[in-house]
Amino acid sequence: MPFSQRQLRKLALLFISLAGIYLLVPMHPSTDNVAHPADINAAANEPNAYKPAKPKRQESDIKSFRANEPVLYEEKTTVPSAPSRLIFIGDIHGCVEYFNKLLETVEFKQGSDQVVLVGDLVAKGPDSLGVVNKARSIGAWGTRGNHDDRVVRWGDFLQGPGKGLSESDLESLQSSGDLPYDDFEIGGDHYNIASTMPACDFAYLARFPTMIVLPAPYDEWAVAHGGIVPTKPIAQQDPDDVMTMRNIGPDGPSSKKDEGEAWFDVWAEKIGPLGGNGTSKVIYGHDAGRDLQIHDFTKGLDSRCVYGGKLTAFILPGEQVVSIDCGEDYTSGGGDNRRRRDMMIRRAQTLRADARKRRKERREAKRSSAGQKH
Repeated sequence: MPFSQRQLRKLALLFISLAGIYLLVPMHPSTDNVAHPADINAAANEPNAYKPAKPKRQESDIKSFRANEPVLYEEKTTVPSAPSRLIFIGDIHGCVEYFNKLLETVEFKQGSDQVVLVGDLVAKGPDSLGVVNKARSIGAWGTRGNHDDRVVRWGDFLQGPGKGLSESDLESLQSSGDLPYDDFEIGGDHYNIASTMPACDFAYLARFPTMIVLPAPYDEWAVAHGGIVPTKPIAQQDPDDVMTMRNIGPDGPSSKKDEGEAWFDVWAEKIGPLGGNGTSKVIYGHDAGRDLQIHDFTKGLDSRCVYGGKLTAFILPGEQVVSIDCGEDYTSGGGDNRRRRDMMIRRAQTLRADARKRRKERREAKRSSAGQKH
């Protein structure tokens, strides 16, 4: 039956309505307005592109930062490979030339002798990075000195909340008193050393305990940088006192020589075994003002090498003392920190290049050996 004019008009209006809905609401969602990763990356490189702000470091995190505490003491239970000699060496303070010369003078034999450093390998002298690298390469034991400690604290900070901060940022924090330690100085020796030292050498230095208790047959001996309080067991010593003391006064250990008595005089009066381990003799450094101090129960080996004095070794068995002249005062004139920092950077680059070369040589030797087997 044919449609009437009225019905045809209704059908036409319905068709037009359906067509409009189809055009306005697509059957499949468009992806034209969806941001793709490639588009985001491209946009981020536009000069005026919006970049989300990086989360800010909390200054409270920086100010409250504290480095890992040093191991208080290490009790050596065995002497590796039964060395023929233990060679104790006083404060080197970056004087790698004289460190090498002293090793030659005592005819050090790696694998036969064991070197033990009394601390302060770094700062003041010309090549702290070279000293630490040399010490690690010969497997030297060591105790942490107060200057080593400041470098380690700086390194921990620069790898922690200070990571990525520019020198300008650090200087601003220093000006506002917001650095974590009062003895932190931007551009000073300790900062320069910590910020340029290769990671393997830094890890080696950071492992030094504040005291070493030696194994038999040397178990009456202990090693510390500053000194040991004779009335306390080893396990109850304060690490800061051990690294810094020179005297013992009415209020306890002090780094000042005009307060109380020299700690080694108090030690000689008290002696007593510490912690039940039979320790009665101490080898130490730190006290350059008093120079070399060789007594019955204590051996003070800081003989002022970095000030142009001597570098000293004390050797067991036999209690032999060997000193060499150092000849140059590296502390006179205040030093040029910028020049020394540039030198440290070059030295660090050399050490890293040498390490890469040795790794490459080992890989090539390994491949060569594997090729010969086949």
